[in-house]
Amino acid sequence: MIVSIDRDGDIALVTVDNPPVNALGQALRQGLWDAVGALDADPTVRAVVLICAGRTFIAGADVSEFGKPPVPPHLPDLVDRLEGAAKPWTAAIHGSALGGGFEVAMGCRFRVALDSASVGLPEVTLGIVPGASGTVRTPRLAGVEAAVELVTTGRPVKAGKALSMGLVDAVVSGDLRAESLAFARKALTHPLPPPISARPVTSPDPAWWDEQRKAIAKRAKGEVAPLRALDCLRIAAEKPFAEAMAHERATFLELRASDQAAALRHIFFAERAAPKPAHLAGVKPREIRSTAVIGGGTMGAGIAAALRDAGLPVVLIERDEEAVQRGLANLRSIFDGAVKRGRLTEAQARARMDGVTAGSDYALLSGTGLVIEAVFEDLAVKRAVFARLGQACRPDAILATNTSPAAPTRSLRPTPPTSTPASSPRACPTPTVSSACTSSARPM
Repeated sequence: MIVSIDRDGDIALVTVDNPPVNALGQALRQGLWDAVGALDADPTVRAVVLICAGRTFIAGADVSEFGKPPVPPHLPDLVDRLEGAAKPWTAAIHGSALGGGFEVAMGCRFRVALDSASVGLPEVTLGIVPGASGTVRTPRLAGVEAAVELVTTGRPVKAGKALSMGLVDAVVSGDLRAESLAFARKALTHPLPPPISARPVTSPDPAWWDEQRKAIAKRAKGEVAPLRALDCLRIAAEKPFAEAMAHERATFLELRASDQAAALRHIFFAERAAPKPAHLAGVKPREIRSTAVIGGGTMGAGIAAALRDAGLPVVLIERDEEAVQRGLANLRSIFDGAVKRGRLTEAQARARMDGVTAGSDYALLSGTGLVIEAVFEDLAVKRAVFARLGQACRPDAILATNTSPAAPTRSLRPTPPTSTPASSPRACPTPTVSSACTSSARPM
């Protein structure tokens, strides 16, 4: 079940389990809505602790619902229902309580956070403002200054800072479940604080708001949401709760339909999809067993050292014997430096060097699975290298290129072979982008 209820004496424990990040999808919202009703009707329950399974508290909205018509129960209504519950709820926060997740926590009468947790309202980073009381309850909970920092930057804060800002009531370590149950039970021995919506808020003078607007406009650089969030916060500080909620909701809906928000949502999804391309789903990466580096200068030696640190044998190619020796010296100095810093023993450094084969003959690359070019920053030079690699390497070898802002201290300037032009199909047409030939899936 996404939402389950257990008991610890007269304290109910409501557990959310909606992996991977307990996102606020419709089923979760409905589960919490029903839990409030069930526990309000149970005369043996005196208080409720809301806790989440997995690696985090409710981490925010369900991104799969972005751009779709909202389905009840709507989040603002759920937060109101939690706040109006007959039994006081305590949010037990671990991981991250972000966006709608923190708005749910503010609907609870108390908030207890694990010392490693963080809370925040990052909506402005998606071109919108909080839409379920984030701009209205936060000033009443922690004051206007703290609310402006949290809402207009979108940056989460760690538990310790959240406590100092007044965003949470306690920070604990160890067993969050046990600590939160103890907190909830102790809270019953004292008069309950008023719900956040009923707490007073004091607005700074108009000059302060003008200063904040100027600072945010300078920082936001054309972003609309941070300034609109500031407007919402000012109205929350100067108007009744219901009026401020109506303004926040209208602003949220307006911005959600904006081009800027659509663009930021696109970036959000693209960034998360980039590490997991759909066309590579289920594809097993090749195993790399042999590597080579073309060029033994500063960059090439560094790449070779990294490959050796990974336990891979390396063939180091330079233009002539003198350059080969300089490349080996560059590589040896890297390992010697690691010995001096205590990162390697003398024996480990020797083993690193023993795994390097060096020479000027491209025939040494005939069995290599991965070749990384690290030569002089000149397109013609790089094309010439790839032309020779096209002749020397096996058909399924991965040919990669390295480009840096500044040229290495040493360079490799081979003479292009007359038999294979730089535009050969095996040459790299764009030397700043890695290329690969994948005619075989065998280990490399």
